[in-house]
Amino acid sequence: MSHYGYTAKYDGKDYPITGSPSRDAVAMTRVDANTLKINYKKSGTVVSAQTPVVSSDGKVCTITSASTDAQGKTVNSVAVYDRQ
Repeated sequence: MSHYGYTAKYDGKDYPITGSPSRDAVAMTRVDANTLKINYKKSGTVVSAQTPVVSSDGKVCTITSASTDAQGKTVNSVAVYDRQ
């Protein structure tokens, strides 16, 4: 298990990440009221990209992710979270 942290603005600029061996910066952009674009970087290269989207009623959050595994292959995933 790992724990890392950062504080960032939605301005597309790089902000430092602490505590992660695989990521050293994050850049976030707000696309619209319900959508973000998040790029995690290592040495200036994007290693993981996430797009969280909250439904208009605020009850569902869908996070689409693309990253690269240790063998250099692209890994895509989708996670859906329902508010109880």
